[in-house]
Amino acid sequence: MDRKTAIEMVRQYDSVVSSDLQHWLDYVDLTEREFWEVADSFRDPRVWWIEKGEWRKYNLWGDSSAYGRVHLTDAQSERYRSEVHRKAS
Repeated sequence: MDRKTAIEMVRQYDSVVSSDLQHWLDYVDLTEREFWEVADSFRDPRVWWIEKGEWRKYNLWGDSSAYGRVHLTDAQSERYRSEVHRKAS
């Protein structure tokens, strides 16, 4: 696979949530909200930041995109708001 094809695949699938998520939530007895609360707590603040209540990160093609609502408490969210996020050169 060449770089151009790989970037197109990332564009297409980067923000896709698995269609079988509910199956796994049922298996581990979690609600979707509980899942996102746990998943959000593992986001790397060097990559992700919060803007207007949504997760954002820079993409391979140079823009930033939103990746959905934040499911953290205000205290947990603070480390993502206080970081300075600049586009990597």
